Amino acid sequence: MMKKLLFLLLFFATFVACSDDDNTDYDPSKHIDMIVVNEGAATTGSGALSVIYDDRSTTFDLFQDVNNRPLGDIAQSITYINGNYFVALNGSKKVEIVEPQTFNSIATIVFEDSNISPRFIQPISATEAIVSSLGRELARINIKDYSVIEYIDISETEAMQIEKMITIDKKLFCAAIDKGIGVFDVDNIKGSSMRLVEGLQGSIMKTAKPILDKNHKLWILTTESDKVILNGINPETEKVEDTIEIPYVKEGDKDYVDDCITGTDWYTRMDTDRTKSKLYFYMTILSEKNSRLGAIFTMDVDSHEIALYRRLPDLGMMYGMGISPDGDVFLCDCLDYSRQRGFLREYKENGSIVSQRVGVYPRMIHFTEYDK
Repeated sequence: MMKKLLFLLLFFATFVACSDDDNTDYDPSKHIDMIVVNEGAATTGSGALSVIYDDRSTTFDLFQDVNNRPLGDIAQSITYINGNYFVALNGSKKVEIVEPQTFNSIATIVFEDSNISPRFIQPISATEAIVSSLGRELARINIKDYSVIEYIDISETEAMQIEKMITIDKKLFCAAIDKGIGVFDVDNIKGSSMRLVEGLQGSIMKTAKPILDKNHKLWILTTESDKVILNGINPETEKVEDTIEIPYVKEGDKDYVDDCITGTDWYTRMDTDRTKSKLYFYMTILSEKNSRLGAIFTMDVDSHEIALYRRLPDLGMMYGMGISPDGDVFLCDCLDYSRQRGFLREYKENGSIVSQRVGVYPRMIHFTEYDK
């Protein structure tokens, strides 16, 4: 009996040790390389910010550890503005403002208007930012005193909703779902003032963020039934100047061979590195085992050359993608989308994969090098 009890105690101790070995206590002296936004399971308040240090150790829920309370419900995005992180939580209908060195919460913006479920946040001046929402409405917030300035009805635009946004030359470009790319002048943001970019082809993939390249051209990824389209927009004229089509190869076609592009999926992502000379985007290819495999492709913004960059084996469910400033590929893997903690996976040039467990439903990767 004593031997059996000792065995059980040793087994339990081993289990506890293994369950904790993927989490590091917060050490403010260590440099944080990346922050992973974990959506968390809806209605459970399990949204979390996981941090990856430069030694690749991880604290999987740093906000909770520091503030002794949950971050909130359904974390969507993190944006560095005026020296702080603004975290949008659409389930909690709030924006949490977090100090980057300590991860202390310094303010919370709560949206009393029932139509605001925050998705993304884009600064438009030194004092203001726009918050996009699941509803047909935007919010203008003061990023100095953390107050709501106004709610902006966009129902006149016929857009189902506005998602990701980018500010270029006093203009706010935004993914207006079901309409195209909408444009506002930053000093005149209201439903009746939105205009659309001319010549956009395909349907917007709301998960793929707009990218401003080194040539000051804005790239938007769209899809049609048989291809992905990269639309290059001149921000000054608000017109598409380049249209790069990447067709899918269908089963039975003569070009249906290993590494051919067979499609994409709803979670397609696009990003760039610090040089802004390449677009990195997610596609699916035919693998050697005659099955679909995720892959990252690149497009050179000058030559428009398309190239296979990384194959993505052993990926459960891609829910987010980030390209580091150096061009390293990181993916958020939700596994089987069953409310378990997911992984941040790094796909190295030599074909190896480095994985770190993060929170539930990881969806976005933020690289702290861009905090400025």
